[in-house]
Amino acid sequence: MIKSDLDLFLTASLDRVVMIEAGAAQVPEEEILRAIEFGKKWAQKIAKFFAEIQKEVGKKKREFEDPYEHKEAYEFLKSWALPVITKAIKDDLPKLERRAIFNKLMEEAGEKLKVEVEGGSLKVADDAEKEKLVGYASAMVDKIVKNEMRRLVLEEGIRMSSRKQDQIRPIGCMVDVLPNRVHGSALFQRGETQGLTTCTLGGPGDKQLSEGMEGESELRYMHHYNFPPFSVGETSNRLFVGNREIGHGNLAQRALEHVLPDAESFPYTIRVVTEILESNGSSSMAATCGSTLALMAAGVPISAPVTGIALGLISDEEKGKYIILSDLQDEEDFGGDMDFKVGGTAKGVTAIQMDIKIKGLPDSVFKEALERSKTGRAFILQTMLAAIAEPRKELSPYAPRIETIQVNPEDIRLVIGKGGETIQKITKELGVEIDIEDSGLVFVTSVNGEAMQKAKQWILGIVAKPVVGTI
Repeated sequence: MIKSDLDLFLTASLDRVVMIEAGAAQVPEEEILRAIEFGKKWAQKIAKFFAEIQKEVGKKKREFEDPYEHKEAYEFLKSWALPVITKAIKDDLPKLERRAIFNKLMEEAGEKLKVEVEGGSLKVADDAEKEKLVGYASAMVDKIVKNEMRRLVLEEGIRMSSRKQDQIRPIGCMVDVLPNRVHGSALFQRGETQGLTTCTLGGPGDKQLSEGMEGESELRYMHHYNFPPFSVGETSNRLFVGNREIGHGNLAQRALEHVLPDAESFPYTIRVVTEILESNGSSSMAATCGSTLALMAAGVPISAPVTGIALGLISDEEKGKYIILSDLQDEEDFGGDMDFKVGGTAKGVTAIQMDIKIKGLPDSVFKEALERSKTGRAFILQTMLAAIAEPRKELSPYAPRIETIQVNPEDIRLVIGKGGETIQKITKELGVEIDIEDSGLVFVTSVNGEAMQKAKQWILGIVAKPVVGTI
């Protein structure tokens, strides 16, 4: 994205959009819609080309066995469990408490079916089918939960915890939640999703070397996202980074990149880390909001605060009914049809990630989703700005300071010295970091102002040219 304000990836079938991934420089929602329409047109040409190839040389599709069904058993479990399920969905319950109700029903379902079979109310061919039926009991209850959640949204307009379609859960924002040794910290909470974000500033030499398909590059801004098992009430020995951490971290990083100051005016390397402390929907957008707060608390002069929101979808494709939900939570995510994450400022969009579980979306859904995301982001921004209205004018006293010195490129060798002897002596004696660019721009980084000035004078003395009448 060296020249373009929008970098958008889009996939489409012959008639509908299937997936979107984008990074943008505060592009207005209207322009995003135009880009989606443009991308869809050209993606469909490729889809048509693939269809023609498939028609000409394609193989017959594999046939898969339909999922196990037993209509009588399903209806029995539905009549038994539905009143409890409906009440649990409508009641304003914590995630784990609601999930415990559903889990209890799943655990008891097998025994309920066994009693019905043995009593003759449910017919099975033999003991093998009886065992199979009992084994699928919990899956049937899970299906009943998801179907009831969808029915309530489509027919009654009621979501989890009886929320409205565009209702966002309570927002909480705090800055400076960690000891002041941390350069910047923030806690962002939305409902039962909570993220603790820290911001650390380093010198130019702290940039991360990244190796990819297009070669090596250096990152001066990094966002690392961690999702420990305890955030969803679980324990695990998982000690490594997975797809979730990489994907969510990249999304939050992309959302903030276009509001960061340039390296010339703010030469620091910036590392932001989000620890998800609890999760009930859209932790990546909590990481995005937390990043904004932590950067502002650290004194990073971002051009505009960025917020993020996740939108969901419950649809009845046969009836052409599509209901968009603001701020997803638990079963709405697992049992819904779409996860549409949008990050942006008051001016426009900075990042999009959309994946769906149905065959595609009509164009009208995108327009409503982007409008809803803009309204939702504005609502969240009010609470964020109440916690910290603008980036701090001063950096943390524990953050390093950077001085720049311009020397003649031909004098770089003098500053470095034979085998790095001179530069190593300066850094070792004064405890500073020195980075030199090919242009002759020298960066001196230190948390000690006195040491920085000594290093600066040392370097200036090395490259100074003799002048008659001076000592």
